[in-house]
Amino acid sequence: MNKIRVLQHYLKTRYRQSFTSRQELERYQRQQLDRFFKKLPSNLAYFTGLSQLERNQLSIDTLDTLPITDKLFMMKNFDKINTVGIAKKQAFDVALKAEESRDFSPMLNGVTIGLSSGTSGNRGLFLVSPEERERWAGIMLAKMLPKSIIRKQKVAFFLRANSNLYETVSSSTIQFTFYDLLDPVNENVNKLRALSPDIVIAPPSMLRIIADLKDRPPFKRVISVAEVLEKKDQAYLAQAFDQTIHQIYQCTEGFLAHTCKEGNLHLNEEFVYIEKEYIDEEKGIFSPIITDFSRMAQPIIRYRLNDLLVEKDELCRCGSACTVLDRIDGRSDDIFIFEGADSGEEVAMFPDFIRRTLILHGDERDQFRVIQEKDGTLAIYVTNVQDGDAIKRSFLALFSKMACVPVDLTIFPYIPPEAGVKLRRVQKR
Repeated sequence: MNKIRVLQHYLKTRYRQSFTSRQELERYQRQQLDRFFKKLPSNLAYFTGLSQLERNQLSIDTLDTLPITDKLFMMKNFDKINTVGIAKKQAFDVALKAEESRDFSPMLNGVTIGLSSGTSGNRGLFLVSPEERERWAGIMLAKMLPKSIIRKQKVAFFLRANSNLYETVSSSTIQFTFYDLLDPVNENVNKLRALSPDIVIAPPSMLRIIADLKDRPPFKRVISVAEVLEKKDQAYLAQAFDQTIHQIYQCTEGFLAHTCKEGNLHLNEEFVYIEKEYIDEEKGIFSPIITDFSRMAQPIIRYRLNDLLVEKDELCRCGSACTVLDRIDGRSDDIFIFEGADSGEEVAMFPDFIRRTLILHGDERDQFRVIQEKDGTLAIYVTNVQDGDAIKRSFLALFSKMACVPVDLTIFPYIPPEAGVKLRRVQKR
């Protein structure tokens, strides 16, 4: 990795004058999209059906001539979308081995391979080139660190899976420590106390556990990731930690939003172009359709996210012209509780563990729901019921890994929620 380029991206992001007018920002986006489309190979699956003339004329004004895509499209056309010659089977083999071994360092030809489930529960692959890793690290450090990059700082990062993408932020001054959420909570808590980090980054559900510790170390910054940070949790955590709770809104499809110095969540429109598909325009509720003009290894073009975002119709005091979000709508999945096999104490199992256990079976089209009933048993609804025995074995392996007492679980054919009822993949009664 080229540390000089990381530093350049850091300085450019942290100290350049931000866009203070929408006109200036939109002019910049137009220029970046023009450059982006000129660099792309003409044989990508996105361009199927376009004439060469239409392909050459692609711009912000003709973006709607391209199809709106989603995870199913991306996975179906994986080999015809990425520009680094990596086959879907190759990528899955590397990603699944990393999941099983918990060693997330292997790459293919220098390209980072990641496996993502997302809120939909369908597995997806992402690819990040060395140059994109360096850009991401510089941008993330600029947005994340409360102090200059030249000051020594310790970062504790809680997530279900590590990546050499995240490890890119480590340096002589930044001590980055990954905490695997698959490890027992008590072990992670003891390690956290020993490290006493300056910055803690974790899903809201883990932040609540940390917030309730009686002898937790002080933090200079607390950052929420991975799960929806609901208003109630945000208020609770802000009071517990006595500071603004920052958010990083990132998914397979890009680094989409972050919290500014005024405590508001902004879309990162300097790096991604976002079309707003309004669900309720009067209330400012929309689904984002993303075109990331900063990524070439796996171009993200007109990708619709299932997330519901709610915008604020006002400017932020920080001066940025980027869209301000009131919230990322929806709710965090419930945490399952099991009995510890050794201690008899409660063991918290994060929703992503449940999703990950299921997405290793079947393909990206399969649907599922998992409900923990009041008596602690699990009802698992899947479309691939023929894999029921394999799914049960995977859950038994998960119970063993988490050192909790196995519970009865029953496999049922998948039943979608009733019309108008929000889908909750992982639900605790």
